[in-house]
Amino acid sequence: MSSPDLVVMGLGNPGQEYAWTRHNVGFWFIEQLSGKMDVELEDVDPSVLAVEGTLAGYHVVLSRPRTYVNRSGTAANYLMRKHMICPSRLLVVYDDINLPVGKMRLRGKGSAGGHNGMRSIITALNTETFPRLRIGIGRPNNPEDQVNYVLGEPAKNERDSIEENIGRGVLLVEHLLVSGLSSAMDTFN
Repeated sequence: MSSPDLVVMGLGNPGQEYAWTRHNVGFWFIEQLSGKMDVELEDVDPSVLAVEGTLAGYHVVLSRPRTYVNRSGTAANYLMRKHMICPSRLLVVYDDINLPVGKMRLRGKGSAGGHNGMRSIITALNTETFPRLRIGIGRPNNPEDQVNYVLGEPAKNERDSIEENIGRGVLLVEHLLVSGLSSAMDTFN
């Protein structure tokens, strides 16, 4: 196959103990998108699970790092090299405590914003200029409890809101492919 139009990488931690934690929202996103595309992720490298498919007539790669969140740059680097794409064709999807539950933000560039996975990717790619979709998970009541919060499971009503938001995010990816980043930001932010 030719170089993909878009590589979508959802961040999270491997292992069943993390499956439903807030930090794995990126994995939840990839699961919904792979269901829509009717594809299944496969082992392609020690650093990543991935699959190629078609969405809205475009060649898309879906991926999840096999490393912990703070080592996500390894997977991003592998995907960039393997598929010979520029950073503008890598969409990273991840949780964000700075956004309320049920909100999402698409940006074309930016800092890590305190997210260790994004910090790892920015370091590995040596750029902050690549699209990212932040899924809001809200903040803990006690700011000192941030680690336990992101590694904790959301209440059912929060999870339902996050899942609904992810559904909108799947539509966002289609819009991004068809109409471009600026249009997707104007429509979905």
